Amino acid sequence: MVKIARGTAVKVDFVKNPVTGHTNKKVRGAMVNRIKMERFERGFPDGVYVEPSDKKEPRIKVKALFEYCDKRGVQPQDLTDEEREQFLVYE
Repeated sequence: MVKIARGTAVKVDFVKNPVTGHTNKKVRGAMVNRIKMERFERGFPDGVYVEPSDKKEPRIKVKALFEYCDKRGVQPQDLTDEEREQFLVYE
């Protein structure tokens, strides 16, 4: 086993090519997982992941919040309480 990017262990096989005589390296395991992870991350181009909240808490319109912040050139933590309130939905 060999460790590669992100500390993932993979199986590495060394195979000799009978025609050329060169030794080729085959990597299995982590490469497949890495491809799946990269495919998943492409679905979140801005890098925003949201954990589901408790039903009693208000929902946050995250996309609208970040669009608002980008338009004004500020971070979400720099907004006033009144500005933040417009992105909360109470059910």
